[in-house]
Amino acid sequence: MAVYRSDQAQFTFAPEAGHGGYPEAATAVTAATSGDAGAGALDAATHSDTTGFAAGSRQIIVDDVSGSPTTEFQVGDYIQIGTAANEETEIRRCEFVSQDDPAGLHCTITLDAPTAFFHADNEVVTIVTATTEATTDKFISWVPGVYETVDTPDPEMAIEGRYLLGVGQKRNFLQAYKGQQTFSGSVGSFVLLNGWPLRFPIGKVTSTAVGGTHTERTTLAADAKKGDYQITVTSASGIVVGDMIAIDGHQFSDATGVASSNVSFSNQNIAELREVVAVNSTVLRLNYPLQFDHRGVGNQGFPVGLIDGADNDSTTSIVIDTLERNATTASDIIAVGDHLRVDDEVIRVVSMSGNTLTVVRHEGGTSAEAFEDNDVVYKISSVEEIEGTPDYYHHNIYETIDLDTMSWNVHMRDSAENVSKDFNRRWFGGHCGSMSISADEGGLLTAGWDSVTFQDMVHNQKLHSVYASGAGNGLPGHEIMQQISSPDIGVPAKDGANGLTAAHGGFPSSDPYYFSQGSLTIHGVEFARVRNFSISVSNAEEPRYYINNQGKGTRRHRGPSEIRENQREYSMSASIALPDSVGATTSSRAIFKELILEGDYGTDTPGTANASDGMSGFAVTLTFTRATNDTITITIPNDGTAAEGAGEQGAFIRSAPHGITGDNPLQTDVDILFRNMKIQIKDSEPFYP
Repeated sequence: MAVYRSDQAQFTFAPEAGHGGYPEAATAVTAATSGDAGAGALDAATHSDTTGFAAGSRQIIVDDVSGSPTTEFQVGDYIQIGTAANEETEIRRCEFVSQDDPAGLHCTITLDAPTAFFHADNEVVTIVTATTEATTDKFISWVPGVYETVDTPDPEMAIEGRYLLGVGQKRNFLQAYKGQQTFSGSVGSFVLLNGWPLRFPIGKVTSTAVGGTHTERTTLAADAKKGDYQITVTSASGIVVGDMIAIDGHQFSDATGVASSNVSFSNQNIAELREVVAVNSTVLRLNYPLQFDHRGVGNQGFPVGLIDGADNDSTTSIVIDTLERNATTASDIIAVGDHLRVDDEVIRVVSMSGNTLTVVRHEGGTSAEAFEDNDVVYKISSVEEIEGTPDYYHHNIYETIDLDTMSWNVHMRDSAENVSKDFNRRWFGGHCGSMSISADEGGLLTAGWDSVTFQDMVHNQKLHSVYASGAGNGLPGHEIMQQISSPDIGVPAKDGANGLTAAHGGFPSSDPYYFSQGSLTIHGVEFARVRNFSISVSNAEEPRYYINNQGKGTRRHRGPSEIRENQREYSMSASIALPDSVGATTSSRAIFKELILEGDYGTDTPGTANASDGMSGFAVTLTFTRATNDTITITIPNDGTAAEGAGEQGAFIRSAPHGITGDNPLQTDVDILFRNMKIQIKDSEPFYP
């Protein structure tokens, strides 16, 4: 008899553009038969955003329906949102349909799961019965590392027995009632092969190519939204399928891979790399949805400063003053390669000296303008083709207040390898509440998603022998979705230059990071006798349950309405063997001395020049080196400098007992508190989720 085996299960994940919007395209579908056919168009006129519906929308408004909307669209129907060429498309299930207009012109549809993509006004909505498997449509394909177990976040049902006073109850409850649903899971202690999983409890990641040649430069013709996998450029000349492009990330060749403005404000912290998998005129389809909003030529963009002095319409040198974001020089806010807009003209920065910029005029076919004093200068998004092989890719993980949510997918095939019996589950709206990064002597660098709380789930289990589902409808939580099997694992369309534009990159094949390749420095001094360490990140996530209509229809949803982050906390523990003995009066740094000082490095004499105004703590750097230009570096605090004052402090030792434990040499287990950190990665992976 065939069974489902743990070693035949496959786990993958993906980030979401909107809370709960699990990302999967549906470019080819089977439309419903004429008897159940229904079609309409999105109506944003009565919506808060008249341009369309944002990623993460749980409700959509549909009009232009051939008949009564509530007749055409019914509870349990599966619908495709977005069907035209060059539109993002997806499938969702109708959970509740309400007719808003007495004349029957439009209705509101509550979806079983939030949308994954932005959908513009008038995009077509159609009832469907199936979707066609397409490799390039599958985005929930990333693996965190080498894992062996997964605590799947299947629902926990709060079913409670209620007691009623009465002589006939025999002390037993009268009736059981359904309560709230919770979805919580974890993936413990997986071996890191790259930095893909590290950003989710921290914030965002930017990616840039270091080296290589940027030959084709263009700009976005229209705004691109987070979650879009199709973008429109002003010119696609020279861009072909398989090309890698940098969006708001320019070419750098400095030793760190980060020029002074590379992943700072000049790029709005939005630099990312993608592969082109299709070209339709000026519309580029990308291998993976965007994780940032980008401003197109049709929008003014981000203000960066003002023109200083009047210039004619042909000058190639401009001066900028009154810089935004407290920038002191133009290089704090603008980088070589940036595209700027002044009035209706687009210019490109080719060199900088102080606040003086040398530029190329009227880019993208725009007309030259006569710049005037105090004209506002805006930054707009650039697209650059990368040719050749970069030396490496640089990824910068930085803190944000709001965290991106994630989707998980588990695909199971039975021991007889019967495809028709595949068991698929998908959880969405997941917040990574806590994560640990650790290593032990003689071992490997590992990480763990210790707590991830989800909003809800969908699955492919449609039928039940005693469940009256109705025509074409399935069990609560059933969804039409593509299955993510072994060929779909990894980075979509990775290495397009090698012809893999319709496939995935497969399981990561790089070496792990070894404990023996790591180094720990405190105050710039390397501690050579670290036996183990563990860094913990906690976001104290909180599921919230609000009054709404989410339990209507077939879904029976009683899970969290949303999940919010609370105060973030960092800590670090390490077992460190004490260094060689030193004299009591030497100035060498030692764990015991750091403990005694409590992060206060002033003198104990009030009124002297070196008297402390407060605690500064110390800086910590943890680096794992796999090869040249192949490292993971954790920096504490995130600017690398510990200083006195609010928001400037570094790390503090809370305890470091020097007990007589029988260890030789003597060792101490150190407990460290710190405020923030950043993670920088150099590797050969161009795409990070």
